[in-house]
Amino acid sequence: MSGPELTGGGRRVAVDHSLCGGTGHCQDIVPEVFRLDKVERRAKLRDDTDLAEADPDRLARAEASCPWFAITFEGEDER
Repeated sequence: MSGPELTGGGRRVAVDHSLCGGTGHCQDIVPEVFRLDKVERRAKLRDDTDLAEADPDRLARAEASCPWFAITFEGEDER
């Protein structure tokens, strides 16, 4: 794992920057959690996110939509 992670509300989401290709699908699905750094061409986790408030279904969809498998999401039932 090479990148930041967020935890909260029994959830964990992380972005592996060594895998991320910067397609921005995650940002399109959950913009309150992810942002695309256009200079580095990598998905970043937003600093102002309360992960406990984020929709777990949308987080799981963001993980599944990443063509580079760079996103890891664990819900409270998976920890």
